[in-house]
Amino acid sequence: MTTTQRQRLTSLQDTARLSNGSSVSLLNGKTTDIPTVSIGLPVYNGENFIEEAIESILAQTFQDYELVISDNASTDATQIICQRYAKQDPRIRYSRSPINQGPAWNYNRVFELARGTYFKWAAHDDIFEPTFLERVLERLIQNPTAVLGFSQVDVIEQAAGRIRPYNVEMDLDSAHPAQRFKETISLKHRCYEIFGLVRRDVLAKTSLIGAYAGSDRVLLSRLILEGTFEIVPEPLFQAREHGSQSIAMLRKPRHRHFRMHDYAVWFDPKNKGKILLPNWRILYEYFCAIRAVPMPATDKLACWLVLASWLLSYSNLGKLGRDLAIASVQLVGQLAPLFKVRSQEPV
Repeated sequence: MTTTQRQRLTSLQDTARLSNGSSVSLLNGKTTDIPTVSIGLPVYNGENFIEEAIESILAQTFQDYELVISDNASTDATQIICQRYAKQDPRIRYSRSPINQGPAWNYNRVFELARGTYFKWAAHDDIFEPTFLERVLERLIQNPTAVLGFSQVDVIEQAAGRIRPYNVEMDLDSAHPAQRFKETISLKHRCYEIFGLVRRDVLAKTSLIGAYAGSDRVLLSRLILEGTFEIVPEPLFQAREHGSQSIAMLRKPRHRHFRMHDYAVWFDPKNKGKILLPNWRILYEYFCAIRAVPMPATDKLACWLVLASWLLSYSNLGKLGRDLAIASVQLVGQLAPLFKVRSQEPV
């Protein structure tokens, strides 16, 4: 790294702290121990890819960050790998849960442990280019109205051993909240922006990752109402596709009508056996997002109209109706043994 590049990165760090009200230095001339960026890495049995993910973080040109790893009771070599890295670098903090409490809990746990002004989730199987933090943070500083920064994406097809571009364009910097909201609630994208760099104070206003299917899309829809997203035009993020990741159950479910129910159980094992209305839950959360964010009356009305259009679309009406049908069958199944016992009681 050249002297000019070092000076630029130092200036970026100082600007980031000043722009967010953080003190760059104390009276004795020493810098604060609060990092500009916190990276939260939730993991469960990630031995196959986690070393590559950590190495991509350690290779960042912007170095004023902490890496918080939360291990959700892994049974493979994840713990050994993470502890080795934590011993080598004081910026890495490793925490382990004695029992698996589900991905939703784990994603929120790393945020609770984070201290930085900016926060980023990192998946154990994804990687990002060395300039990711530098380029994205720079754009957030330049645009105070933006709440999240990200980049274009390349997709690693693990099985095929190749990388392909993720060509999905969205209008995430529109001046109109309703247009941005419409983009994020659509199913044309894979919610990769959830791994963007977010202003921590804005993210703290939300419910984070909920224990239900689709909560990542809901969180993005809430954030996009708070402000715009800044997207670096180059692909600095690489998302890995492989057979053991959670989204595989959506692509190859045990039954297409139950895929959202199964996904809800993946988010939180406590959902197993419960009567769930996954698509109704998403509708409710979209409603709460619009209601929670202050905005001019005209913008709020436009958001309500977008949600009404979403609700009345043929595909979503079908999903909502299917939820009710599945719940009815489950309810009958749960009540049937009670009626059977009563019928056997002596008169």
